[in-house]
Amino acid sequence: MPHDRLRLITWLLATLTWLVAPGCSAPATFDVAAYDAIHPRLSAAIKARSSGTGCGDWYQPYARSHAAVRSGAAPGPRYVVMVSEESGLADRLTCSLPVLLYALLTGRAFEYVWYGNHVLWESMQSPYIDWRAPVPPGIATRGTVLRDANGVLLPVVFENHFWAQPGRSQLMTNHYLDPSNHRGKIVAQQLFGDSDLVQYGAGYDVILWKANNGMLRWATQNPYLTERLKALNLSLPNAVRCLFNFAYVPSPAALAPWRASEVLDKLLDPDAFVIGIQIRVGDHVFISNRHNITRAPGMIQTMAPYFYCARQLTEELEALPDFASIPAIGGGSSTYGGTASTAAGGSTRDADGGGAHGSSGAQHSSRDWASHLQRMRREHATRRQHQRNALHVDVRHAVRHARNQHGAAGLRGSSHGSDLTGPRRRREGAGKFSTGRQLLQSLAAASSALGGVQQRQPEGGEGDPQEQRQQRKRKVYWLLVSDSAALRRTAVELYGSSGRLLVAEGLPIDHVQDHSYNGQAGLHAAAAELWLYGQANIHVVTVNSAYGRLGALAGPGEPYVYGVLGHSERTCRLGSPDSMDTIAGWWVGVRRSE
Repeated sequence: MPHDRLRLITWLLATLTWLVAPGCSAPATFDVAAYDAIHPRLSAAIKARSSGTGCGDWYQPYARSHAAVRSGAAPGPRYVVMVSEESGLADRLTCSLPVLLYALLTGRAFEYVWYGNHVLWESMQSPYIDWRAPVPPGIATRGTVLRDANGVLLPVVFENHFWAQPGRSQLMTNHYLDPSNHRGKIVAQQLFGDSDLVQYGAGYDVILWKANNGMLRWATQNPYLTERLKALNLSLPNAVRCLFNFAYVPSPAALAPWRASEVLDKLLDPDAFVIGIQIRVGDHVFISNRHNITRAPGMIQTMAPYFYCARQLTEELEALPDFASIPAIGGGSSTYGGTASTAAGGSTRDADGGGAHGSSGAQHSSRDWASHLQRMRREHATRRQHQRNALHVDVRHAVRHARNQHGAAGLRGSSHGSDLTGPRRRREGAGKFSTGRQLLQSLAAASSALGGVQQRQPEGGEGDPQEQRQQRKRKVYWLLVSDSAALRRTAVELYGSSGRLLVAEGLPIDHVQDHSYNGQAGLHAAAAELWLYGQANIHVVTVNSAYGRLGALAGPGEPYVYGVLGHSERTCRLGSPDSMDTIAGWWVGVRRSE
């Protein structure tokens, strides 16, 4: 029997085995009970975020088209496959989004081949499509292996259940953006930004993509795609959110460790306002995390600019006279406030489903809040400035207070610079301390003495009692996400008594490729925290970190993002977040084997 015929028979037998296996070849079942066992508002929040509200009406039609291709009901095999074999979680998912957009534009079925020590589907799933592309049982893999930084072998395979039937034509596209790869950048930019992308690869059954970083912003500006994207209601501000939340929802298993956590409770509380703070220190910290090193020099200096930015925004928010009544602020807590507040007993538009998730439960859009905020800022600029001057308590002042106390004692910097930004020089004229620990103690004492930013009382002394209760009830929280366990611990020691800080400690913090020490639990933690970070209302992120940027842009509301470059201090104002063009231009590193 010829080899090809034997291989085809083996493949068909494997296909039948795989298709009848439980849970295979189907979108993820949205398990309301499993999510609500973690938190009673969780399923409503996930439904609202992945409902497709504001994303046009393509979620359900594309899901049906995807199923038709995979079942063979659609004429001709039409697949687009994301081949993800290296880099971290956020880099990989970021690269997959333009591939999903290409699939949507061309009517191809999107599939995802994930290589490594984990199973992505176990941590992040889609309630609309089954994008898994597993190797069929009984067929030997072929190809090569990649070796990560720790010498662990990562299998690289090329056979696939749906798209790799014998005889199908395949086009491998390996467009890669790198500042040093000028020619590759020009080719990729022309393809996605200035050509009819829909016609690219039209003569092939299967298009395989790798390392497509940065192409989404060009596609949204492509004149050939203008009308098509308009019909899909996709643009630069919402493309990441719409594509990500269609394809990637954290599984109950990934979110289970957050059961009964204050972090999850506040993120799902419509009366809480959360500023997300993401601080990327560098890959070297994963080794420290592995050895449970919870203290490291330089962490205070690293985190101070981020908390200074959050402090500025906090003061400006709490100075707004009607802060408690602002509708739909940025991200998760209040964008779907109607859904969250009625999850325990009321009814919402999407309570009974309708498709994968039904309609959104959102009562307001984040754009409503943005307009409201701009008006508020104009009307109350003078009053707010007066309040800000009277209550100007921030990290910078605490540092000054500590410096005045300790004068010329000598500050020891980080023993190694950030992998992302390199070592930073101390600003001229800065005070010195003998150890980072001494500075921490001084900052804590100064923060305690200053008392932090206090809640404003309604002016005039009287007023509606219900309104006063609302203003006392609403509070700004700071959600900290970092690759460094030591930085998280330092933040708890410095800000834990403020009543504002939300941070998860004890998570298995891994880099899913280079420093994967905790198996699937590590991917669970990274996936869940990435999604949860998006639930914050405003985001302060490390520039050139894919994790913070993706988490912020994938959230349920219009992005309000403030990038911190080189762990350096910046001014942050509610009315002037970083523009989408600026955010999209932040380069994040994605490696490839070639």
